[in-house]
Amino acid sequence: MNKFPDRLLFIKGLMEILEGSFNEGEYSKIIIPFIIMKKLESLLKFSKRDIIEKYTEYKYMDDLNVLNHFAIDEKGEPLGFYNFSSYELNTLIKSPNDLEKNLCDYIDSFSSNIKEILDILDIKEILNSLSNSNILIHFLNELSNVKMDLHFELMTPKEFELIIEELILNFSKDPLMMGKYFIPSDVIELSVRLLFHIDEFNIHDKNLIKTIFDPIVSSGKSIDACYDFVLDENRSADIVSYGQEANKILYSLSKINLLLRKNDSKNIKGFKNFLSEDLFKDQQFDFIISNFSSIIDRSEQILLLQKIISKMKNNEKSRFVIITDEDPLIKGNKGSIENKIRQSIIDNDYLETIISLPENIFYDTIKPYVWILTNEKLEHRKKKVQFIKGSNEFVEMKDNVLKKTHGISKSKTKKY
Repeated sequence: MNKFPDRLLFIKGLMEILEGSFNEGEYSKIIIPFIIMKKLESLLKFSKRDIIEKYTEYKYMDDLNVLNHFAIDEKGEPLGFYNFSSYELNTLIKSPNDLEKNLCDYIDSFSSNIKEILDILDIKEILNSLSNSNILIHFLNELSNVKMDLHFELMTPKEFELIIEELILNFSKDPLMMGKYFIPSDVIELSVRLLFHIDEFNIHDKNLIKTIFDPIVSSGKSIDACYDFVLDENRSADIVSYGQEANKILYSLSKINLLLRKNDSKNIKGFKNFLSEDLFKDQQFDFIISNFSSIIDRSEQILLLQKIISKMKNNEKSRFVIITDEDPLIKGNKGSIENKIRQSIIDNDYLETIISLPENIFYDTIKPYVWILTNEKLEHRKKKVQFIKGSNEFVEMKDNVLKKTHGISKSKTKKY
């Protein structure tokens, strides 16, 4: 078994149960839907009794979303999901002969938004595989120990997000491919600071309402970070998040991450590639933040840059921070489509800044660059493009993961 990251030690027992029956590349696929249910269950415990009582009253209704009104956390705030089953994960094991059937009933008792996520993650197929391997009861027993319960109760949404990410990076079938989709936290912090440049946006305005979009939303970390940044600066602000994701697993993770943060997940759409089909075709946004370097076909990155220009607002300011590799900057000779797109971006004065980032700060992107685009530059920036060499501004990583040997410290982030 791989060396365990400290963050995953609390679920080491689950992986030990899987050893011999499944290969390591399957561990994340099997464990993720269960720890999602475990985390949701820990949040539901404050209102589960009320939900069950109300279910008996409303169970013959066509739409059970009325139960969302009764699903609240310890502060009385709405959770955005429910489960009306009388079972919990740690009580299911008391009926071992009906375990798989009862667990399926438990899953079907979740609200439709959670069932969609679990269906995408193939939860019923996983149950069947665990049952056929005669380890389902052992797996649930380990998941239901007291220490595990306490760990999930205390776990913050950010910690949960990092656990999921580390599971995928360490135990997915193709970690290098998956690594491309995850923007490291240090790069996200830099991107967010560049997006919400204090001198250019009045983010402290009372009752501010802004929209933010990520056309390749991945696990949702970037728009989550934007949401947190603005609310830390202005508690009265309303940040409405939108995202599109073609990968089904990442789509489901972005939905659950936003849900746990009490950020509306209904505006996350899938499973179409943004370049081939814009699922928000008639909408423009105040902000866009995205990682185009995750695109496997690098020739698509410049086309994506061209396409997101159409997402700028017509009569209001928009600002976009996009990460690419070096291809959109250097690919294409004079007269090529790539060169024409670059020239169009410059001629229309959309390009504010290009920043070269250190090599190997991503899990699998060698030479990343930040593009800052806007339709309304400050007066002293008009008809100019700023180039910042940040490739030497890095710190060495002690424990590198998937080729990420360099990082950006907080002090260096503030320099940009």
